Amino acid sequence: MSTVDDRFTFWFVDKATSQIIKGSGSNTFRDFIKEHPELWDKTIQIQARQHGYDKVILGDFTIKKPIDVNPQPGGDIDINGIQWLAAKGKQTLIKQSRDQADDDRWSANVTGLGKGYEATMIAKSIDTSSGAHFASKLFGGNHSGDGSDKQRWYDLGLRLNGDVQLQWEGPHPSNHSFTLPSSKQFIKNIGKGLEGNHIGLKWCVQKVNGQQNGSPENGGVRVRMWADSDPLDANGKPKNGWKLVCDFIDGVDLEVIQPQTFSAPDEIDVEIRRSNTKTHVVYAGGQHVRAL
Repeated sequence: MSTVDDRFTFWFVDKATSQIIKGSGSNTFRDFIKEHPELWDKTIQIQARQHGYDKVILGDFTIKKPIDVNPQPGGDIDINGIQWLAAKGKQTLIKQSRDQADDDRWSANVTGLGKGYEATMIAKSIDTSSGAHFASKLFGGNHSGDGSDKQRWYDLGLRLNGDVQLQWEGPHPSNHSFTLPSSKQFIKNIGKGLEGNHIGLKWCVQKVNGQQNGSPENGGVRVRMWADSDPLDANGKPKNGWKLVCDFIDGVDLEVIQPQTFSAPDEIDVEIRRSNTKTHVVYAGGQHVRAL
């Protein structure tokens, strides 16, 4: 909906202050809201006014902060040229921990991640087979040992043909697929398969209440994934063209992990799996992880 057309001018009134903000004729409603962050999380009244006639009140609406599904480069760029979209804490490099014919992993236990973290990998897959995938096991402890049966993980990534994988695991080794509405998942296929292509994936998980005891039931867990289907420039450095694949809050937007009381421990088994792939060309040494 345009803020101005040939018949009406749309006015926006902050209900708390009665301030009138008139929209620009060149903007869509979404662009107008993005340009007026002072209205986010406030209730406004939308009025339609036609020259020579009384105003028409269209209703009261609560304005939410718009999601930019294609964030522009910005934020913190590390020594490797990788852009960090959320995390500002300690950074860890995780090198390859398993090298098997059908199961390659970049996995390590990292402490201090219990409130949330961001993880990034850029890699090319060569000589893949039908079961190949590129995904991260997110926000859980070890898959074996004492208490492992109580752990849960989000399992997000890509299949061989570029389809987005949405799963959660628990108890190990049981995986469960889930779906998201279009308002929470913006890309279903990145338009490029794994074979022979450099692809960047980035994930961010965080407890919404900012506390170690956060869980889907206690405040919610926000889960995001980005992809870059053409991640490196002519000099082999990151372009940081990250596109938001999905963004949802487990326990608020929908219920994913069961039980919803599960709370990720402070020490996380941060793991990326790249299966059924003979050769991996990995940028900057492996998986890069930062605490929030």
